[in-house]
Amino acid sequence: MKYLLNQGYKVIPVSPKLSGQTLLNQSVVGQLSDIKQRIDMVDVFRNVEAAYGVAEDAIAIGAKVLWLQKGIINEEAKLLAEKAGLDVVMDRCPKIEIPRLGMEK
Repeated sequence: MKYLLNQGYKVIPVSPKLSGQTLLNQSVVGQLSDIKQRIDMVDVFRNVEAAYGVAEDAIAIGAKVLWLQKGIINEEAKLLAEKAGLDVVMDRCPKIEIPRLGMEK
């Protein structure tokens, strides 16, 4: 999250446990549906079992990308999201991929 913020991305942390608190000076919301603005990417820091439910939520809010972090591969979540028109990235980390693709600011 810190890396993405330092790269100039707007990040809205989502955590039921931390809802109402702040994380790296960003207000934490309890669930994706609490976000009242358009979301480009949902970056998932959850276990593989939670990925399908997060994919459903990402679809419901109209996200463009579902990004599952390093070590997280869920083919069912991927298929669901792709069928809904989302781009899906699995088993990757933005902190590694952004510099690798020459997109670092």
